[in-house]
Amino acid sequence: MPFQYKNLTKPDSIRLLLLEPATSDEAQLQATLLHTSISECDREIIDHYTALSYVWGDARQRGSISIHGQLVDITASLDAALRHLRDARRLLRIWADGLCIDQSNLDERAFQVSLMGKIYSTAHHTVIYLGPLTVTAEKILAIARSNTSGEVNEDPDSHEIELAGDEILQHTWFSRVWIFQELVLSSDPWVQFGHLRARWNDLCAILLAPDVQTIPGANASRRKVLQDMNNSRNVHGYNMFSLILARRGLGATDPRDMVYSLVGVASDRQALLAHVPIDYRKTCETIYEEFSRYVFENIGPSGPESYFPHLDDREPSMRRPGLASWAPDWSVSGSGLGPMQRDDYMSQKIIKAAGHYAFLSGPLILAYAGYEKDVVRDISLPLPQPSTISPGAQVTYQQIVKDLQALYRSAGGVWWSGDSKGRHRHISLRGKEAEHEKLALQLASEWIDILAKVMPQIEPVPLEDDLASHIRFLVDFERWIRHRASQQIILVGGDSDGIESMMYRYLLPNSTPNALAGRRLIITESGRVGVAPRNVKAGDSIVFLAGSMKSLAIRKTGVSGTKELEQEIRKAFLDMRHSEDLSDNKDDAEDDDDESDIGDDQEEENVSLPDVFGESIQGESPGLDLPEKLPIEHAVFIIGECYVNGDVAWPVEPEVEPRYKVFAFR
Repeated sequence: MPFQYKNLTKPDSIRLLLLEPATSDEAQLQATLLHTSISECDREIIDHYTALSYVWGDARQRGSISIHGQLVDITASLDAALRHLRDARRLLRIWADGLCIDQSNLDERAFQVSLMGKIYSTAHHTVIYLGPLTVTAEKILAIARSNTSGEVNEDPDSHEIELAGDEILQHTWFSRVWIFQELVLSSDPWVQFGHLRARWNDLCAILLAPDVQTIPGANASRRKVLQDMNNSRNVHGYNMFSLILARRGLGATDPRDMVYSLVGVASDRQALLAHVPIDYRKTCETIYEEFSRYVFENIGPSGPESYFPHLDDREPSMRRPGLASWAPDWSVSGSGLGPMQRDDYMSQKIIKAAGHYAFLSGPLILAYAGYEKDVVRDISLPLPQPSTISPGAQVTYQQIVKDLQALYRSAGGVWWSGDSKGRHRHISLRGKEAEHEKLALQLASEWIDILAKVMPQIEPVPLEDDLASHIRFLVDFERWIRHRASQQIILVGGDSDGIESMMYRYLLPNSTPNALAGRRLIITESGRVGVAPRNVKAGDSIVFLAGSMKSLAIRKTGVSGTKELEQEIRKAFLDMRHSEDLSDNKDDAEDDDDESDIGDDQEEENVSLPDVFGESIQGESPGLDLPEKLPIEHAVFIIGECYVNGDVAWPVEPEVEPRYKVFAFR
């Protein structure tokens, strides 16, 4: 029969496991449950409790404990931890989530999770249980002065530490999302293998010592994780968005805990809980969407520019079914793509995101004002990591790069000019135009060879449609790149721009993460070259949304929404504008009382989209310059950030006035 828990009655109620002593590890685990509260434990000076941090492990492997005389089924990992923690003579007070929380009671589970931060910070000690004692673990713990054996190895071997430490850091505990809160908030954490334990600080001092060599690759990555974890214990004040970005994709038995496990240490905890209350009756998709909405609306002045890059570029099959495209799947690690290119040499309007998007409930839809710039016509195969391209395939290319850079230096370098449209970069070739074009055409030929011959050999057997599109892309790309070669533009080096800059940096020796790696090159309907997410397809649209200076690739349904949905979208924008008008009136009243003198020539830095719309649709019916009056385009989803050569968002003097609309994303 399932164990029958008694209800917790106080606002900070918790249960403690009173583990009875035994002289043998094989003896049946015996315990009782004590109802108490965090405040009572905080005032306690005699009978402290110890919090247990462990990994639940394989649910198929089981153990048992007798509580109040009733045999209770537990995970094998908890069974082992309790046997090794149990004292031979004294009762031990322990908090362990697997027994102290009624996991079948969703309301209690949510209530206790909200207290987890206080539970670990109030505990006198926290024991991090990593499993039975191994020869490797014993070598490391024997060096720690705090180890419970009472003997210390004063002459450790650095090579053995290196190997043993790497084995320890492979333990699953270091890759679980819950442990961050448990570690950061613990006042005195200890690491335990079998019956032997030592303080966390001592373990870190050993494994992160300067004289311990770090093996490149996975070993270095694991040590970096340990270093970050240890640093986090001394630095507090991270907001929830920063925390989840650093830990997304880590393991959690329940994927909802990717969000819930970090609430206790977030600096914006109270604001977060007001928008995303802990509730295990909600689906994971609902929680991720609610949290993503919270982040989007509270991310600060950078707005969507800081949010959209984390949508990543994942295959739809890797995302949770039914999750909105504008909400990252936090249970999947980030793709590690390099930052997308952004041109900023043109004069641009700074558009506020606030007031130009709205969330509509059931299921959550993001309605967002912006404009469509172009459409994808053909795509290349995905560009591999530069390290996979053989240096032998680049010998001629790298020599041409050196020759072009030498030519630029001999011609006097780069100079700038400016006008109302923005800044302009120039190169004076001084009679070397023919030499420049010759080198530029050679550079173009090298890139065409890399795309046509090298890449198809690196990419796993491409899909037939992908390969056909790649072949069509190459025809247009060759035409485009040879045309660019005939122009007097900077093609390589730090002063190159746009696609040329991305291509140059992509093949730099020992290049850092680059916007091209893992993405595709594209040809648009207007004949321009760009770069877009791996999942982009022909027919996808390139759009700019308010508040973002980078474009997005989106996929549209081609069908209209219901009249009810369109009315709801228009009403949401109307209500938002009305709310902003009331706020503006209040601000104006406060400004009237302000005696400070503001110069007449001071201009507002941010402009709202209605101002921009008003310029672009003169002659139309009155009121059409407001977001709630714009046409609505129904999109399937947002694919991710992209870039098209020469595109600058919200230019002061656009060549063609955009046609603004509201995109409804699911």
